[in-house]
Amino acid sequence: SVQYCVECVHIIIERGIGIGGIGRCPTCAGFISLSPEGGLVVGNAVGRCIMCCQQREIADPRMCLCGLCLLGRSFTFRYECSRCHRVQRIPHPMWTYQPSPSEFGSTSWACHVGCGDYTF
Repeated sequence: SVQYCVECVHIIIERGIGIGGIGRCPTCAGFISLSPEGGLVVGNAVGRCIMCCQQREIADPRMCLCGLCLLGRSFTFRYECSRCHRVQRIPHPMWTYQPSPSEFGSTSWACHVGCGDYTF
């Protein structure tokens, strides 16, 4: 068993990983935070993903990306806007919301290349 200075643990959590109030354990690299009572909590990092802007479990704390956006970053596809029919690359796996490659999905996303509206 390893012990750490309380002040050092507080510094690790304060400096965090970009989410705020969450640090990484220097031994196992797990996520750590402080409970309202001041105790140490080991668990998942939940925060706002910088890509999809949703509150989700953060898979890549250095980039503040959720698991879906991390996957989408590796496999960035082009999607057609259902309104203006222009095409843009989206680093989120929108294909998981589509019934087939030839059909529009049911989850909206912002069109940044044409109409500027939310589309499917």
